[in-house]
Order: sequence, then structure tokens, then C-alpha cells
Amino acid sequence: MKILLFSIYPETPHFETELELLQLYSDRGSDLNIAFCDKSIETCLFNPNHNNLLCNICISKRKEGLKLIGGSEPNIIPIAPINSKNSINYKFSSIEELKSITENNINIGKGVASSVISRYREPKINLGTRKDEINKELNNTKHLLNECKRIIEATLPDLIIIFNGRFASYHPIVEYCKTTQLDFLIHERGGNFGTYMARINETPHSRSQAELEIEQLWQKDPIESKRRGELFFKERRDKVIQSWFVHSEKQEKGKIPDAYNPNKKLVCIFNSSRDEFESVDGWLETLYNSEYDAIDKIATSMKGKDDYQLFLRVHPNLSNLENSQIESINNLRQKHTHLNIIPAEDNIDSYSLLDICYKVIVFNSTIGLEATFWNKPTIVIGRALYENLDCSYNPDSHSQVIELIEKDLAPKPKLNAIKVGNWQREFGEEFKYTKQIGVDRAFFKGKKVVPKLPWRILSKIYFSLKKLRN
Repeated sequence: MKILLFSIYPETPHFETELELLQLYSDRGSDLNIAFCDKSIETCLFNPNHNNLLCNICISKRKEGLKLIGGSEPNIIPIAPINSKNSINYKFSSIEELKSITENNINIGKGVASSVISRYREPKINLGTRKDEINKELNNTKHLLNECKRIIEATLPDLIIIFNGRFASYHPIVEYCKTTQLDFLIHERGGNFGTYMARINETPHSRSQAELEIEQLWQKDPIESKRRGELFFKERRDKVIQSWFVHSEKQEKGKIPDAYNPNKKLVCIFNSSRDEFESVDGWLETLYNSEYDAIDKIATSMKGKDDYQLFLRVHPNLSNLENSQIESINNLRQKHTHLNIIPAEDNIDSYSLLDICYKVIVFNSTIGLEATFWNKPTIVIGRALYENLDCSYNPDSHSQVIELIEKDLAPKPKLNAIKVGNWQREFGEEFKYTKQIGVDRAFFKGKKVVPKLPWRILSKIYFSLKKLRN
């Protein structure tokens, strides 16, 4: 079997996951090919401004890591340097127009939009002030797409391996593979530090694939799966790190809002940070035009209904941000005085808030699944991983949302939530050669993969100075 890995993003633990995959395929006798960026592209996730020092750090780390692969030596294929003379001045006047840009019928705009939105944590990028930057990303992505075609035609691989799939450096490769019916494997974090996601011909955001994995994992051992599923929810409440940072870490256990009136029915909206899903197909709201539109209409319909209290718990991942999503939330505060808004930075305990809720409303947040586990009715008004698994009420109109708020509802079956919780905690393949010991710490074959000493020293100086400047 012939493997082709596009190695562009060196961050831990994703690079160690790539080494894991390379070693596993080497063990099977596969022919390893690695498309290697040698300062070839002008912008990437790790180094958006093409800083020469960061390029050298990245290259050194990759070379040191590849030395650890046992078996036949991988074939390194340099990605050719981009030629600025071939740059195009792309025309776009909206995010939607940006997302629709293609090269030879392969979409390049969605990945660029996703990268730039994530870089600034801003779902409504100012296209005027960011035009040059976005054009640079588009031309860079066009170049990578052309190099992808060239390298694939030269190596004729059976399987392409890439990271994540939604960013500018990877999204067009996924689109090219789909168009040419080439098999691809996308890797990402797993449910815990001992696992990693490795999906064949599916993206990390695929709900249908997650639904399949949830049932398959459950059927392996329903009794143990139930125990682990329950543990997922208890660990989340106890702020145990599972595979990513704990967003509720700074919340004070047991603290509830001073404004809470126990004589009223508390309905709480838990929103989500929009930047991750803004350019991912099938994950934007379908019931309302936007998050603002949803909360505005719900608040308007609930005004004057004195039996209820309406709260909005702003997602902690939006802490200390100043972007369009926070601006729209502030506008809601001014417009609806009966809407109690708990800022992202507030130390109100989300789980104690959950305990006193009458109903929970979410867009796609996992807190909706957790609400079901803790015996609260959950109403999903966006797109959630668990929307088809009878863990929530999924209205199809605004009037139905209000009807569900006012109607006596039983929580959805707790067992359904436990099945999803088991998957959330355990999904992915078990590492064989890699040991991940934290969100951004990992070892491959017992060794920490780092650049050579001179670049390591310069890296520490660079990031220390950057931290001081910030």
C-alpha cells in the first residue's frame, strides 16, 4: 500500500499522531511518502506570517520526528515554493462569496474562510481590512492544490493522510480527493489522551459517522460503555480534563446568579462560540438566521410572561473576546431588559445553573447533552452532534420553540445521552507508539519530539518575548 502524508502542521500532539500513523503503516509494509513543506508556502496555521525563524523550527522538528520512524525510509517530496508572479487578485464582497471561490471546480474559499475566522476568533471578518491577507491565503491555497495534484500524480498513492480537513492548507486536498475518488484519512484528537481520531473518507464534523461510531462502541460492551458514559458527565462536572481544556475551570462550584428567582421557571440559553463552525457545511443554524436572530425572537416572545425567567449563559470559550458575536450579545442586553445575560468570564457555575433550570436551550453545545443526563429537557435550535439520537427536542419553527418552552416536557431518555457520553469520552483509535500526557504534550516512542538544540533555544526566546508583548 502506498501512503502519502501532507505534513504542514507540526503542533503537538498532531505531529506525533502523524508519526504514529506513519509507523503503523510502515509496520504493515506500506510505502511511505511525505509531502514536506520546506518554507514553500507563505502562510499556515503554525506560521501565518511566514516568519523565517518559525519555519526553521518547524522543519527541524519534522526532521527529528521522521528519524524515529522504523522500517523503510520515508520518501520525502518537497512542496515547491510558491511563485508570487502567479498570484491572482480574487474578488469577493461577502463571506459567502469568499466561501464559494473555486479553482478548476475545487473549492478553496471555505478553508481560507475557516482559517482566517479561527485566527481572529471573528465569525464576521472585515473583508475590507483583511482583503490582502485573504488574497494571500487564497493564492497560497491555490498553490497547495496544484502541488497536491502534482505530487499525487507522481506518487499514485492508495491513501492520503491529512490533519483536521477544515483549514486552508487541508480543505482543498479533501475536496480534490472527493472529486477524484481518492481515499483519504483525516486525523484529529480523540476522546481522551490515549486515543486519536482517524477517519477514512469522513471529516471530524460528520454527524452521520459519529452516530455510527456511537452505536458500534456501545455494542462492544454495553455494561462497560454505560459506566464510562456516566463517568463522562461526572468528570465534566468535576472539571476533569478529558481531551481538551476545561472551559468551566474558573467557575465557582455551587454559585448561581443573584438574579435567580426560585418562584419562576428558569429557561436558560447556552450559546456556542461560532468561529469553529462558521465555514463547516451543515453546522450553521437552520431554524433561525443567526444566533442574534434566535435569541432576539425568543426573548421577544417571552417578554411579559411573568412565570418565566430567561437567562443567556455566554460560552466560556468567548471569554475576553471583542468580536461581532460579543457585540450582538451586548445589543441584546440593551434591547431586552428581561433577558439576564451571564458573561463568558463570569464565575457562575454552569452546572449549578443547570440544576435550577426548567428548560435548557442550545445551538450545538455539549451542555445540552449534559442537561439530558442531569434530567433536564433540552431544546436544540441549531445543529448538534446528538440531534438525531433522541437526546433532545428539535423544533422546526419558532412557534414550536415557544410551545416547547411553555409545555410540560419530560427529559429525553438518559440512556441515550449516556451512549453519546461514552463515545465522547472514548472515541478514536488507541495510541500504540505515542503517549499523550496533556492537551499539548506528547511523546513518540518514549521521546519528546523537538527541534535541534539551537532552534529550541531560539524558540523559547521567541515565544517568551511574544508572551511579554501580549
